[in-house]
Amino acid sequence: MLRVARLHDRRGSYYLASLVAERSPQELAGRGAPRAPGRWAGRGSDRLGLCGDVDPRALAALLAGTNPASGRPLRPRAGSIAAFDLTFAAPKSLSALFALGDLRAAAAALDAHDAAVGAGLAYMARHGAAVRRTSGEERVVLPVGGLVAASFPHASSRAGDPHLHTHVVVVNLAHGADGRWSALDC
Repeated sequence: MLRVARLHDRRGSYYLASLVAERSPQELAGRGAPRAPGRWAGRGSDRLGLCGDVDPRALAALLAGTNPASGRPLRPRAGSIAAFDLTFAAPKSLSALFALGDLRAAAAALDAHDAAVGAGLAYMARHGAAVRRTSGEERVVLPVGGLVAASFPHASSRAGDPHLHTHVVVVNLAHGADGRWSALDC
């Protein structure tokens, strides 16, 4: 299931601070030590040189509409929507398998969920994202070269029950086919 919400927080506080206390799904599935709460995702992130663990300062810069490397604005003006929270939730049966199965079953459930999130984000970038250009009364909608996003996986709900889900914070910023960065056309 996919839920989409507007995000007005320009610091990403919830995603960076509250998730640090939670054990990551990868850790729970026996895949090593704890790691940073989020990872960069999307071809737009790659275009900006963002890969691996999410740097809180870089995320805050992007949410404010600036290039994290140079500090220069990537879009002419900041709108009221900093980003979109795409929450990809696994079916309850997969969450239960992840939580109650052995390490092999948990790893398989996590792999299936991660693959679904990746496919969903790629689909959104190809078919659900665009930028708008206006000239006088003419309005042109252009495809984007990928989304700028940060992925934050969870293994449980706020109530503590098994709930495998991933918040993908898609910054309201995209690189249009014309080579310019701007807000997404929503």
